[in-house]
Amino acid sequence: MGSTKALLFAGVVALGAATGARAADLPLPPQYVPPPEVVDFGGWYLRGDVGVGIASSPNIRSTFYDQSYAPIDTATAVPSFARDQQHIADSSFVDIGVGYQVNNWLRFDATGEYRTDQHFSTIESYDAGAGFGVPGTGRGYDQYNGSLQSSVFLVNAYADLGTWYGLTPFIGAGVGAAYNRVTSLSDLGVGGPTIVDQAGNVFNGVGNGGFGFAKEHDKFNLAYAAMAGVSYSVSQNLKLELGYRYLNMGDATSGFINCVNSTGCVIEKHRYDLASQDIRLGMRWMISDVAPTPVYYPPEAPIVRKY
Repeated sequence: MGSTKALLFAGVVALGAATGARAADLPLPPQYVPPPEVVDFGGWYLRGDVGVGIASSPNIRSTFYDQSYAPIDTATAVPSFARDQQHIADSSFVDIGVGYQVNNWLRFDATGEYRTDQHFSTIESYDAGAGFGVPGTGRGYDQYNGSLQSSVFLVNAYADLGTWYGLTPFIGAGVGAAYNRVTSLSDLGVGGPTIVDQAGNVFNGVGNGGFGFAKEHDKFNLAYAAMAGVSYSVSQNLKLELGYRYLNMGDATSGFINCVNSTGCVIEKHRYDLASQDIRLGMRWMISDVAPTPVYYPPEAPIVRKY
């Protein structure tokens, strides 16, 4: 009887030991690890751009025919005025700036920009005889040539619209000031009225062989811009941009056109409205630390010991 109890006790101990050994072979239950939190980052950056500006029509106004724009009392409104031809050349530009990336969708920067000279030419005509009290009929012509140059300073804000395959479309707007200069403005008069004297002699193109020029003149104006484009992430710190911008630079005003070899000079002055449609290629370089992309590490496997 005693031996039977001893055998039963030994069997229970052996069964418990075997069950414990099998339990030690099982892995620990899985542990839940929350995904890493995505943190927006900010930082300072430098930027630079180059591009070409497609000039809009300068909308020239002159005291020679438009008395609503008359900075002096001698403005003369000539009859039958016509602008027969006008042209303004495109320009190229370069800018540099500094900005701050607030988060992954909002950024600001300030830029300074130099734009190359734009040559312009205009041919205007008018009723020369009636305009200047000369007997006879006919049209007089003036040919103007000169250059316009602008430097632009803007504060800009951008909204990045999400990133796909490293490409980030964006929109933006800017406001600031433009420093506009009118240089090398000259005025060459040709043609004029046809005059018939008392003897019946006919004289064509009399009275408009004058020449004049204006001194350089400059002024500051309000400037504003609207832009859109796409950037590409070359690396975590370097972004390339291709964009379009509409830029309004206000107006430029010439100096007085002083006549050289003609009488009845009206001391003309011009104003030019300046705007451009720009194609820009640029880069941004982050100069502060950028938060690294979070990396997920799975929990270590439990250490299992077998007995």
